[in-house]
Amino acid sequence: MCFIKSYDGEMRQIGECMGCSIVKNFDNDKYTGQVVKTKNFTIAQDFELPINGFMVISSVRHLESINEMTNDEKLELITLIDVTIASLKKLEVCPQYNVVWEEKVGNHFHVWLMPRHDYLTDAMGTNIMKKIGYLFKYAKDNLRTEENLKAVEETIIRLKEELKANETIKDWIV
Repeated sequence: MCFIKSYDGEMRQIGECMGCSIVKNFDNDKYTGQVVKTKNFTIAQDFELPINGFMVISSVRHLESINEMTNDEKLELITLIDVTIASLKKLEVCPQYNVVWEEKVGNHFHVWLMPRHDYLTDAMGTNIMKKIGYLFKYAKDNLRTEENLKAVEETIIRLKEELKANETIKDWIV
């Protein structure tokens, strides 16, 4: 077991795989940031980083690669990415997003929906993805403010409502 500081500054116990732990405990209040869960995926605020609108879509099954997914899972994933970003834009959280996934041995498959907030590009430059390590450190060091955490929590609540009402995905939500 290991402990990780969540975006709200609380130390949380995580099992051997953070993705599996979050999926298993999705409805547990000690895991902050949950938005919705479908049969195949969870959508949640990034567990560690208090960047408003930084959502993570994780597979429910412990997969390491998109190549391990069924065709139905792949279709659902792409649809969830599209609908989630469109919803975040509709809610005026951020007008642009980077979509990133990394395949790594032993790593639970997940997709990052990284918002391109002006304050991030001001701090990191225009290509924030080339400076991802600095971006994460910046977020941990500077964004755990009361005002920002309130905005993150409001986005989680509003996005949850928006996604649960979305006609395209509402039947997938469990």
